[in-house]
Amino acid sequence: MKILINKVLQIQLKLGVTQVWEEFEFVINEYCGLINNRKKEMDDQAVKMIIEFLEENYGDPDLCLYRISEEVGLPEKFVSQLFKQKLGQYLSDYIETLRMNKASELLSTTNKTIEEISLEVGYNSSHSFRRAFKRVIHVTPKAYRQAYQVDSWENNILELEKRS
Repeated sequence: MKILINKVLQIQLKLGVTQVWEEFEFVINEYCGLINNRKKEMDDQAVKMIIEFLEENYGDPDLCLYRISEEVGLPEKFVSQLFKQKLGQYLSDYIETLRMNKASELLSTTNKTIEEISLEVGYNSSHSFRRAFKRVIHVTPKAYRQAYQVDSWENNILELEKRS
């Protein structure tokens, strides 16, 4: 910023109009670049805050754009547009994918019931959770768990055979 101020102060009016114009144009372009970089940094920081908030609160069934906007201190419409612009994904789709990934992990690593998992990942209804899981993962939660258990069982058999 100091460099730009010095550059403006160095412009002498005794120069020709064209040269003065070129100097001012250079300074303006540099200043706009600084502003754009600062805006990008602020936008990136906002997206980072949103993602961190979602990671910590995906299990809240009342998670919504309004709460996210309040948390990051930005208008709802801006949050929604910024998220889509930066990540190429709608906020609601991101939340659903996050919940499904967490649910997949729980299905494959715990013995919790599907009802317990659905509540843990932010669904009030296990029926809604099952529908969403099938739509996103393309298999029911029960079939997913069974497939993972079969894979684990087969891997255990192969490991035992190697030791023999």
